[in-house]
Amino acid sequence: MCGIAGYVTRERSPEAERAVKTMLTSLARRGPDSDGLANWPGAALGHRRLAILDLSAAGHQPMLSDDGQIGLVFNGCIYNFLELREDLEKRGHQFHSRCDTEVLLRGYQEWGIDALVPRLRGMFAFGIWDHARGVLTLARDRLGVKPLAYCVRNGEISFASTVAAVRAAGFGGEIDPLAVLEFLEYGYVTEDRSIYEGIAKLAPATILEWRGGQVSQRRYWTLPETDESSRITFEEAVEETERLLVESVGLRLISDVPIGVLLSGGIDSTLVCWAMRELNANIKAFTVRAPEDPSDESAAAARTAHALGIAGKLNGVVYQVSVPRSETITEMGIEVPPSMGVATAINFQPTGGGKAAITGDFVLRGTEVNPVIRALRDHGIEVTAVHSHMLTEQPRLLFIHFWANEDAVTLAKGLRAALDQTKSKK
Repeated sequence: MCGIAGYVTRERSPEAERAVKTMLTSLARRGPDSDGLANWPGAALGHRRLAILDLSAAGHQPMLSDDGQIGLVFNGCIYNFLELREDLEKRGHQFHSRCDTEVLLRGYQEWGIDALVPRLRGMFAFGIWDHARGVLTLARDRLGVKPLAYCVRNGEISFASTVAAVRAAGFGGEIDPLAVLEFLEYGYVTEDRSIYEGIAKLAPATILEWRGGQVSQRRYWTLPETDESSRITFEEAVEETERLLVESVGLRLISDVPIGVLLSGGIDSTLVCWAMRELNANIKAFTVRAPEDPSDESAAAARTAHALGIAGKLNGVVYQVSVPRSETITEMGIEVPPSMGVATAINFQPTGGGKAAITGDFVLRGTEVNPVIRALRDHGIEVTAVHSHMLTEQPRLLFIHFWANEDAVTLAKGLRAALDQTKSKK
């Protein structure tokens, strides 16, 4: 997991470097090994590195072409990079590193973006600034495993691995009401939208190009169609699935650092461990134990490890950390009338003395925010901060976020009373 960022304008601007540095600060947790910045007139690229392949400085990013005219920042892993490298070497390219990043850079120089991306097997999000052509290119893997967000504003473009990084540099607008409604309805924000207006997510299997303030996008891959001639038997499907699973796990074992596997005892992690065993890989498995917690899966993991013959390679890690506990309003005994609200969560972190730092989010229909705030305070909840956003005009929806410092019982009673009080005034 690395972090990438960039900013390009139509004219020279000192803001490019500042904006990218701000985004890199936000991305620090994604790349603890090193950070880098490269500048051109009107353009800047930045990178936070988590080194997996070629741990030397030769794998440092942004990676530049020999003449410095092309810069690349990359997050992900290209599993077939050795095969592509061999092809490029036959075409006369000389490599200075042992990492997949340089394969991307030289592949772009040799084939161009449209012929490069279909050759890639892996998970990736990358940005390429071609200074001679004045073109910024962004690309994302076929299934969107690696994240990439961007913002186009007044002919300028900024991008980063996370929406939060783009936002930290001052791009994007207010919270997008439609995105909030999507989150409340689906539990996530849909493919290209983000929670902020003006910041989008690059769709999977998509190439974006910025040139002179204009942006264009195109898809480079879609799920293949099937027909009668592609039908196979169930036994053939099982055999091919097994072959592909082992092959895909093997590709992910290419690394210059030790590799571990998380084993929970579930189907997915069990199959990964089985495939590693089939490949005679050096298995170092880990499971997380949560003593006296009903969600503890360590016993199931131990049984699975025994069945796979890797019981001696399973390491148990005990985690006993204080994390915010989340309960729905209904679980706390607060009945929200369907005509008024959409149930959501209350998170509270114990702070000692029976108190808790409480944050809450809920949506109210057909009411004003001020009466709710007054009612909360009237019933013993010391609300110190409230943020409300109008989601829609018709029907009227208000999204309220509050922070308090009370015990859970007082919170539950106060919320119930506040909602009842607000309802009675309608």
